[in-house]
Amino acid sequence: MKNHFPFRLGTTCFILNEDMLTNIHFLKSKVDHIELFTYENGAIATPSETSLTIELLDIADEFDLTYSVHLPIGLKLGSPDNNKRKEGVDAVLRAIDATLSLKPLAWDLHLEQNYMNQPPDASWQDACILSLEELKMNGADPSRIGIETLGFAYEPIVPILDQTGFAVTLDMGHVWFGALNEDYYLEEILPRAVSFHLHGFSEQQDHKGLHLIDCKSLQRFLTALDARSSTEKIPVSLEIFSQCCLEKSLNALARVTGPV
Repeated sequence: MKNHFPFRLGTTCFILNEDMLTNIHFLKSKVDHIELFTYENGAIATPSETSLTIELLDIADEFDLTYSVHLPIGLKLGSPDNNKRKEGVDAVLRAIDATLSLKPLAWDLHLEQNYMNQPPDASWQDACILSLEELKMNGADPSRIGIETLGFAYEPIVPILDQTGFAVTLDMGHVWFGALNEDYYLEEILPRAVSFHLHGFSEQQDHKGLHLIDCKSLQRFLTALDARSSTEKIPVSLEIFSQCCLEKSLNALARVTGPV
């Protein structure tokens, strides 16, 4: 479904059980966009070398391909422990520096809870603000970094965005999986997003194919996205991790939007 949508339809660099570069060659003629993943040392799925970056840029140029970068997960940017918080900031900065030359449309960042099932509180918000301000002071562009919607309610994150100027990565798969308020995310959060993730779920596991999502929910998202003034450079990544899920997801999109 390359060049089929007004946005950049993409998927992850882990569709085949192969290395990242093999995946990108497999996907380059199928999608408009690829979501890359970084580790805490700043590397992108394989060691970050100049030759790799050059090859990725050459592929992007030849096949009209764009990238986004998922920053490391598991970081405690909202931790009350200042050392842990700064370790997280340093990891994000390394990953941004390692991928900057790829000209990503967006970087996706988690503000994760420090303890499972504990609602974010004011001290967590304050620590997150400190971390994000430190990222800005070190050159990170908040308008290109989307704070991802995770499995807990996003309302406590909105004041953090208002104060720091960071954008949103709207993961509709997490909204559907967590049975969160779909209207709120489509009406209030979607307009602030610079990146989107889609995936289905089954048997308490997410990141499955879109064929598992009700067509009406998928259509509602596409309609809301279409209402934005411009989506030409907006990445919408099918955040899935197998060829089977990719094929079923593309078929699900075709059922909703019509065949290519």
